[in-house]
Amino acid sequence: MEPTNYVARAKELMMKTARTTALVIVPLAAAVSAHAGAILPTGNLTCSAEDGAFNVSNCVSLVADSQLSPQSGITGVSFFTSSGSIGLGLSGGGLSTVNVRIGAGGTLTGNLTQNDPVGFAFSFTLPSGGSLVSWTINMQFGTALGNCNYVCASTNGGAASGSLFSESGSMTLPVTTFFPSGIASGSAFWETATITATFSGGSFVQINIPNSSTLDFNSVAASSVPEPGSIGLMGSGLAFLGYLFRRRRRKA
Repeated sequence: MEPTNYVARAKELMMKTARTTALVIVPLAAAVSAHAGAILPTGNLTCSAEDGAFNVSNCVSLVADSQLSPQSGITGVSFFTSSGSIGLGLSGGGLSTVNVRIGAGGTLTGNLTQNDPVGFAFSFTLPSGGSLVSWTINMQFGTALGNCNYVCASTNGGAASGSLFSESGSMTLPVTTFFPSGIASGSAFWETATITATFSGGSFVQINIPNSSTLDFNSVAASSVPEPGSIGLMGSGLAFLGYLFRRRRRKA
């Protein structure tokens, strides 16, 4: 009976496993890195304002947008007032609600498959001495202005009194929670921010978004924790390697 060279067989098995690992890990790495490079569109800038008497006006001449520096593979968009504040009339005497909606959109460049944290900051000025009862801001990603069929989030606050006050904050729009495969390059893509505020008393309000603060749609530093899709893909690859190893071991 011919003796078996177990050392040689072990080396052969290790080499085959290494080749298989390379074949699995290379496409895995390509898939994980494919999400980088998304550029959010800044075209078709729009702004509409609705005052306390439900009069709607075009405020696009008072706002501007700009492309932000790339962060974590996403080049975001910044909205701000560029020519004074957005002035709105209040109904006076009772409660009055005003709305300002700012958006931009076009075609998404690059695949958006990361979570997309959104930061925003804004300020309201009340020269008439009225009081703020409540405010809400909605941040939306969608295929059209004011649409959030990709993802949307909101935050709110309120009551403040006096002739001058400001509010600021940040939140996260987890795109991949609803679109695990991401949003493909070339898709219609709009970013919309809507501020709704209710006031008591006063006859006039100014909504100001300073260029130093802005309403931002942009990513923050990448997390060291792998994305769920990456973890699942890696787990599948490792499971496949384990299966091959066990099968070859049984044949040996």
